[in-house]
Amino acid sequence: MCHFNPVYGQGISVAAAEARLLRNLLPEGQEKLAQRFFGEAAKVIDAPWTITSGADLRFAEVEDKRSVNSRMMTSYLGKLFPVARTDQTAATAFLRVLNLLDPPDSLLTPELQQRVLG
Repeated sequence: MCHFNPVYGQGISVAAAEARLLRNLLPEGQEKLAQRFFGEAAKVIDAPWTITSGADLRFAEVEDKRSVNSRMMTSYLGKLFPVARTDQTAATAFLRVLNLLDPPDSLLTPELQQRVLG
């Protein structure tokens, strides 16, 4: 359905999540299986795609429009990385998102924002 930049190492995780989704849909029968699968798979792909495409936008040579939200998130992450080097809570939050355990917006909790911007 899509392919990820291998640098981020999320392709296998997404493929495994899609396989689990398919396994869960099969007991419901094969009627409209493709429609059901692709509709749900889009939700599986959304967070990792947002993470990887947003990370790529940090590089000036990547040709794409940068929305206000993506510029703000790039700036925020630029502040999060140095904090995460010494703050275990910030590091754990970042790694949980990177490893697809938590959604990207979990990096925007008030507690974490205070640690990053405080």
